[in-house]
Amino acid sequence: MLVQAPPDGEGWLHEPKYDGYRIGIRIDRGKVELWSRRAREWTDDFPTVVQAAAALRLGSALIDGELAAVLPNGATSFQALQNRTPTEKP
Repeated sequence: MLVQAPPDGEGWLHEPKYDGYRIGIRIDRGKVELWSRRAREWTDDFPTVVQAAAALRLGSALIDGELAAVLPNGATSFQALQNRTPTEKP
């Protein structure tokens, strides 16, 4: 059920819902790769994410996350992610 705010109280745990692509980041000896959950490589499609992951300066890591387009009001937009410029399209 859609509500304006999460319930109050210590007995509740919630997680924001981001509307984007589920992406795994693999860092191995400084080399960064992005993968979809269906094993599609997206490394070349999102260079700014690759740069940000490389800037973490981790020797090796597996990071699970959601790649999303964030609008000025703080909401995420799957349509904005899909409609990004052609040079950024997967």
